[in-house]
Amino acid sequence: MPLPSFCPTCGTPVQSTGRSSGICSAGHAVYANSKPAAGVLLVRGEQVLLIRRGAEPRLGTWDIPGGFLEDAEPPREGAVRELQEELHLALDASDLTLVLTSINPWPTGATLDIVYEAPMPDQEPRAGSDCAGFAWFDIDDLPTDLPFESTGEVLRRWRAWRAER
Repeated sequence: MPLPSFCPTCGTPVQSTGRSSGICSAGHAVYANSKPAAGVLLVRGEQVLLIRRGAEPRLGTWDIPGGFLEDAEPPREGAVRELQEELHLALDASDLTLVLTSINPWPTGATLDIVYEAPMPDQEPRAGSDCAGFAWFDIDDLPTDLPFESTGEVLRRWRAWRAER
């Protein structure tokens, strides 16, 4: 994320003091931080559920269910909320196992991706907001039509994590 031109605390101009930090005219430290997002790899045996993106960017590509966290929202709660919004699935945050964190570079600002794994609940998913559909994929035969290079990297790292367990 680019360093803000003006301080979010007082509105005075910010002068850069480093690659992602600065100080405003009033002396407040200002930082350019990654935007946090949480995703969930829902598993059923040796398969993972991916969604077809129903909104830009990268409309129509296969992605991990998830999205940006709301202000001050804990990552597990955000992941549960996103599953409810995108697939109408109710999970408990305690069902999530942290798999990895990853940085998704983006021209408008990097995203800090927090990725969990969870067993598929005994519910039928239904496409919700930002979801044009969904499908199950074998973990060794994942689609290549992914929205971001980082999505492929997350899936590769997740497969390696599963193999080590």
